[in-house]
Amino acid sequence: MTRTAKKDPRANRKTAAELTGAWAILRDRLAEALGVLEAGQYLILSGARGPYFVQFAMEEGSLLWAEAVSNAFLPKGQRLRKAQVDTLVTLGWRAPVDESRSKKSEEDSGGSPNFQGRFEGAEQFATAATMAVVSFRDVYGFRKPASLRYNAFDDYEKDILLPTLGLGRHRERAEETVDEVPASLEEQVLEAVRDGLGAEDARFDRKSLLGLEADGEAVFALVLDDPPCVRLFAPVLLDVTNEEEALGLLNTLNFEGRHARFVLDEGTVLAVIDLPGEPFVPEHFVDSFMALASAASELPEGLAKVIGRRAPSEPKPVRGGGKTGKRPRRR
Repeated sequence: MTRTAKKDPRANRKTAAELTGAWAILRDRLAEALGVLEAGQYLILSGARGPYFVQFAMEEGSLLWAEAVSNAFLPKGQRLRKAQVDTLVTLGWRAPVDESRSKKSEEDSGGSPNFQGRFEGAEQFATAATMAVVSFRDVYGFRKPASLRYNAFDDYEKDILLPTLGLGRHRERAEETVDEVPASLEEQVLEAVRDGLGAEDARFDRKSLLGLEADGEAVFALVLDDPPCVRLFAPVLLDVTNEEEALGLLNTLNFEGRHARFVLDEGTVLAVIDLPGEPFVPEHFVDSFMALASAASELPEGLAKVIGRRAPSEPKPVRGGGKTGKRPRRR
C-alpha cells in the first residue's frame, strides 16, 4: 500500500449516507476490528467474486491508512464510471494520483493510484468504517454484506483472525486476483448496456432491478439465480380488469410468437424475455431489449381496442373533477 505524509483535508468529513440493517452492523463491526489492529497489521475487505476491495494499514500512534480500489487495478468492463468516482470523492476519499501529476516531480507524486484516506486516532475509525461500507454498497454495487470476504495479516505474512467481523475469510490478496476473477452476471449486463445501448449511468438497485428506456418506453432487467438468468420485461398495457378476455388474447399471442411471451400481472400486461446467464451473450441482450421496446410501443393500440384499457404512455384519467396531475381520491 502506497502512503504519503500529506494530510487529506476530507478525512474528517462526515458522510450523510444512512446505513441500516446488516450494513449498519458491518460498519460497527468493522470500526471495532480496526480498533484492535496494531502497527504493521493489515485488513482487506473484498468481494467473494469480484475485483473490488478496500484495504487498511495500521501504523504507530493509531495512524490508519485506507485505500479503495480505483480503475488503475480494475479490468475493462468493471471500471468505475465518472459518477462512481465522484461519489467516492464525496464520501471523503482522496482521488488517485494520475500519470500526468506523477510526472511533474518526485515530490508532487506522493500518493496512491487508489482512492486514499488518512485517519489519525481511534476516534476516526468509525468514519473510516462508514466510508468503506458505503463505498461497497453505493459505489461497488454489493447488495448485501454477506457477499464480502476479509483477509488480515501482519508484516511477516502471519494471518490474523477477526471473527467478530462476521465475514468469511479470503486468503488471496485482492489486488493479486483482479484479472482472474470472472465478472458477475450483473456486471456483464451493465457492460452490455453501456456498450450496446450507450446508457453510461445505468445501475442495478438493491433488488437486482435495472430500469432502462428506449423511445420513451420503459424496459426493465432483473437478474435471477438458480439457474442464472436475465429477465427483460416491459409494461404493454395497464389497468386491465377483464382478465378472462385478456388471458385469451395473450394465449393467442404467446402461441403465435417465438421470442417474447406475454403475461398478466395484477392488471398489467407485460412482455417478457428470459435470457440465459451462463453463458451471457451481450448481443442477445441488446437485440431482446430492442424487441421489447418495440412491442411496448406497437402492441398497446391493438390490445386496447379489444380489452379496452390504456397504454403505459397514456396519462391516467383524473376522476371526480380533480386537477390535472393530482391523484384521485380512492372511494
